Amino acid sequence: MVQRLPSRRPYAWQMTRQRPSEPIYSAAIVAGRGLFGFWRLKRRVSGVEHVPATGGAVLAMTHFGYLEFALVEWATWLANRRRIRFMAKQGAFDKPIVGQLLRGMRHIAVDMKAGAAAYAQAVTALRDGELLGVFPEAGVSASFTVRELKTGAARLAAEAGVPIIPVAVWGGQRLMTKRRRIRFRERCGVTVSFAFGAPIS
Repeated sequence: MVQRLPSRRPYAWQMTRQRPSEPIYSAAIVAGRGLFGFWRLKRRVSGVEHVPATGGAVLAMTHFGYLEFALVEWATWLANRRRIRFMAKQGAFDKPIVGQLLRGMRHIAVDMKAGAAAYAQAVTALRDGELLGVFPEAGVSASFTVRELKTGAARLAAEAGVPIIPVAVWGGQRLMTKRRRIRFRERCGVTVSFAFGAPIS
């Protein structure tokens, strides 16, 4: 008599289509998780279920520190194993090592003097089912309050026909931010809170 083992329901990320391997992105995630683990960061996450398991969406994030992109990717990856393509200034891509890494992770370079190409590339990525990370404040807010938002995130979402997922991050500014020197030991044990909002059409 053959005994059947109880079936296990696959995780959400296992039910999605097989994603192609991206060694550079995978290595960056491992490095980031290692650094955050070394710092013994504590995560408080709410609403991450609003991030779709498949399909495109714009993640519109607050920007109080320089590491929000990595922190949001960390929280999202642990939830559903999805990668985020970020829009970053062309200057970062022009740096020898950093530029190679950004291109290897398929992030999108934005030339502030001629942004049409980046905009078109971002719309294509969204229509192809990618998650796109943007900072609507267009820069780090040293006051730690949300500044007036630019319209780019909404225009991208509308043209691509995808939702916006608002993401508030608090605590990342205690790791690395603008106009403040933070000692290495001050980063240990920091609590980083993430609030993912409901999708906005």
